[in-house]
Amino acid sequence: MMEFKEFTEEVKKGLEKLAGKNTEIRIEERLKNNGLKLTGVSALQKGENVSPVVYLEPYYQSYRDGDSTLNKIVERVAGLLEEHSQTGDIKAHVEEFGDWEGIRSRIFAKLINADMNRELLQRVPYRVFMDLAVVYYVKVKEFAGGGAGTILIDHSHLQQWGADENMLYEAALSNMEEEGTSVQSMDEIFREAGRDLLPDPCGMLVLTNRSKVFGASELLRKDILRKLAGKLQDNLVILPSSIHEVIILPEREAPSEGEAAAMVKEVNDSELLPEEVLSNHVYRFDWGKDEVYIAA
Repeated sequence: MMEFKEFTEEVKKGLEKLAGKNTEIRIEERLKNNGLKLTGVSALQKGENVSPVVYLEPYYQSYRDGDSTLNKIVERVAGLLEEHSQTGDIKAHVEEFGDWEGIRSRIFAKLINADMNRELLQRVPYRVFMDLAVVYYVKVKEFAGGGAGTILIDHSHLQQWGADENMLYEAALSNMEEEGTSVQSMDEIFREAGRDLLPDPCGMLVLTNRSKVFGASELLRKDILRKLAGKLQDNLVILPSSIHEVIILPEREAPSEGEAAAMVKEVNDSELLPEEVLSNHVYRFDWGKDEVYIAA
């Protein structure tokens, strides 16, 4: 049984046999959210500087478990790289990447945990938001089956564009507003998923963006929080269920702050992938003060 490093080298060799002379296969470690480090493979075409990345850890687990052979894994990875390669709109947006005016309409914000991402935050422009950090990415493609191809913006991009963090924030908020927001009751989500409805009527609302990717960033939209507070006629208790969405309750229907914080931590520890955790804190939107802050 191969160790992981040998496995990645064999995958690279297999991909190089399938690739043409004008394709460079690269294996590199990537720093992801919450300090997670993953090993990815990319296929750079001659004259290009951006490629989709396929992470190899789940394929290695499949190989170790005997669920797939090395040859099948190489074929699957090659197919994914080809499927999401720089063709069509991806290539067009990458070509726009060097120009601020060409790329600003594709810049969005995401929220991550500041303390758990200290190493990452040394590399990227950001601003502090409670115990979180606002970082920025370029959306290069949305896939039909869900998800999106994104590029995290680092300091070198700002130098290339002659931009600053304030410009990123303004562009991101404008694009988020144009993209639109999704607010659904928990019962609606259960119904769409074909699951049994909750036994009692539930006042929980799930707030995210239209693409449901990095949708916890909608917390930056005070206009949305005001509308929800006005509709519910109450302050809002906000549970950070993941980096992709938050749960909102009217304060009158929320558990105590201690109970709510315990609920959040239990979900983070038992239900989420480590890289999807946003925070163990509970937030509160004070309708009268028009302010979001840590409640517990």
